[in-house]
Amino acid sequence: MTLTVPTVRKAVLDIAAPLVRGRVVLCMGAAARARRMKEFFLAAGADRVASVEIGSVPAETRQRFAAYEAALTAPDDTLQRELDAIDPAGQGLVYAGSYTAVRKVCGRPTIGARTPAHQSVERKDTQPAIIGAQAQRLIVGPELLDARRPAVVQGIPDVGIAMATNHTYLIPRRAAAWQLAALVAQLRRDCTTALIRPPDLGHSCTLYGFVAPDWVIDFGLVEALVYWHRHTWRIHAPGIARPMSIAPANLNTARATTHAVARRLHQQTGYVGAFGTDGVLHDNGYVLHEINPRVCAGFTLLDQLYPEAAPLAAADLVLREFGAAAATTMAGPLADAAQALCENDRFEFQLWDPGLQRYIASRVHKIAPRQAPVDIVRRILMQSDLFPLYDVLEGSA
Repeated sequence: MTLTVPTVRKAVLDIAAPLVRGRVVLCMGAAARARRMKEFFLAAGADRVASVEIGSVPAETRQRFAAYEAALTAPDDTLQRELDAIDPAGQGLVYAGSYTAVRKVCGRPTIGARTPAHQSVERKDTQPAIIGAQAQRLIVGPELLDARRPAVVQGIPDVGIAMATNHTYLIPRRAAAWQLAALVAQLRRDCTTALIRPPDLGHSCTLYGFVAPDWVIDFGLVEALVYWHRHTWRIHAPGIARPMSIAPANLNTARATTHAVARRLHQQTGYVGAFGTDGVLHDNGYVLHEINPRVCAGFTLLDQLYPEAAPLAAADLVLREFGAAAATTMAGPLADAAQALCENDRFEFQLWDPGLQRYIASRVHKIAPRQAPVDIVRRILMQSDLFPLYDVLEGSA
């Protein structure tokens, strides 16, 4: 199936044009360097698109996004002067990506933002109510030392939201008392409480998609490259890869589970827009660990596979801004895009570290084609102190 420009792209442009036509669009925060979204706004008729960087921010994901939110919520004088210089009339629009819940910046409305309630869904302690998972909540202290092993521990930060694998650890079957004490001390720096649950042995994978009042669309399974650091016990997820070869029955099970949780997300919170899941696929089904209501980093890989149809972040923007009306228009084009992406068997991988992405990409192209590219990626990632979760749970790491 060939995905053509008039599908997703045209539909999103038609919906977004009345919103941005003739306006200045200020790309800020996580969107300041979103080149493809800037091109999209210009194609939709924006008078001008400007990037506004937010000073110096931490490299660590959770701290970086928290810094963006803080700066957008309470802009300092320097930021306000910069916005006024770019948009003297004060009639511009702010686009700060799909994570933000800030509604206005210096009096200018934010487009594509989500509500604080939608943002709070990303909290590890609110996820079980959405996905139907069971996890015991404990005070971060001696109780963790008595945990059944192996076990997954997710710290709940007292301030902000733990994103991705931030504050997520796997306690191995064999654990020394001093190591457990060190883990408790590490968690207590940011967290008063933590969730603890048994680990799931299987193939780590994720699905990306969109949810609306009357439909859920996903783009197929993507392998999640997930590892365990033997010194810190922290779980690391450096990136993703596709396509992922699995039996059709397992794919259908994973999709059915994901769609049910996405519908529950909408029913419980009213959320409409993009989402990403994390889970484990095994013989008995798909165990979904987390669903995040935003354009996750993995959407970058989907955009690379079909650049003429994207950016998919623009589809998220119009779904959030126009709700049911946009959902009716976007259902068909997004379904076509999903089918085309699922039928595309070209190997692609996306690592969150740009330098590592470039290095491994150069290695993949130099090694004999008879070796599966994803095996090359996995092997290079394991050249440090990272081990596959399967090896840890089976006791071979």
